[in-house]
Amino acid sequence: MSKRRAEKEVYALNHAEFRFDISFQPSLDPAVIRDLASLRFVHHAENVVFLGPPGVGKTHLALALGHEAVKQGFRVSYANASNLIERLMKANRENKLEERIKALTKFHLLIIDEMGYLPFNSEGAHCFFQLISRRYEKSSTIFTSNKSFGEWGGATRSYIGDCG
Repeated sequence: MSKRRAEKEVYALNHAEFRFDISFQPSLDPAVIRDLASLRFVHHAENVVFLGPPGVGKTHLALALGHEAVKQGFRVSYANASNLIERLMKANRENKLEERIKALTKFHLLIIDEMGYLPFNSEGAHCFFQLISRRYEKSSTIFTSNKSFGEWGGATRSYIGDCG
């Protein structure tokens, strides 16, 4: 990752405040938002997915939760899904995938933004699967996407097809 990109991601995480105007999204249940803000999901190594059209506050809410987690002493990282996949594939080609995944498993919370926005090839799907399977039930991940779960299949179709 470039130094400039890393600085931008750190800045975004450090400047998100947990201020979410529930009236902006009246379809959200305030009890659910309060539960998320308690970070119970991080304490229990559970994952969260925010789905919805562009502009509804998915990334803002994810970053605000990340900021709250940092304030409570958790290790947090943010990545755009496409950039994350590219970094994982680069590590794979350099025979450093295990090292990169190990580094990403040290975070209590990983925020992956714009999941499913761009499709990725079988190598990307394989690398991403390795990361998520290593984090599963050990640490939390927040995914944001403007695609439904059904549309995510296109992003990983090649790899899933190889497994059948």
